Amino acid sequence: MKNMIVMCGKSGSGKNYIPEALGLKLCVGNTSRLKRDTDVDYRFYDYNYFDKNIELKDVIIPTYYCDNYYWTMLEDFQDKKYDYMVADNRGVEELLDDILHRDLKRGISFVYVETPLISRIRNMRRRKNSWSQIWQRLIVDRDHFKNTKKLVLENNGVVIKGG
Repeated sequence: MKNMIVMCGKSGSGKNYIPEALGLKLCVGNTSRLKRDTDVDYRFYDYNYFDKNIELKDVIIPTYYCDNYYWTMLEDFQDKKYDYMVADNRGVEELLDDILHRDLKRGISFVYVETPLISRIRNMRRRKNSWSQIWQRLIVDRDHFKNTKKLVLENNGVVIKGG
C-alpha cells in the first residue's frame, strides 16, 4: 500500500498548493471552522459536533487550532484513493505516536514546507483571511513551531506546473 504523504507547515506555506499542483488527491478533512471560498475537500460541522459525536478511536490527528477543531477519520486515512493530508506540527507528533501504538494500516511520509513570511501573508490574503486572522495565525504558528525539527522543502514562490 502506498504511503500517505503528510504535509506540515505554517499557515499559508503551500501545504495544499504543492501537492495539488502535482496532481495528488487530498484526504478529506473535517473541521468546525467556516468554509472558505477556496475549500474543496473538507467536511464542515457545527462547532459542538466534535465533542458530541466523534469517538477518538475513529480519528487521527484531532487538533484545536485558532478556535476550531480539525480531525481526520481513520477510514479516510486508510482509503487508498487519497494521496496526502495536511497536519500541523502537533498533528505530526500525534501521528508519530499513533505509528507506535495503533495499527494505521498505512505507511506515512512526512514533508515540512517552509515558506518566507511575506509569501505566507500574501497566500493568506489570497484566500481572503482578514488581517486579524492572519495576525492570529502568525502568532499561533510562532508558538507551535518554535521547537519543531523538520525536513524542509523550500517554497520560494516558484510556480510548479503540471504536465
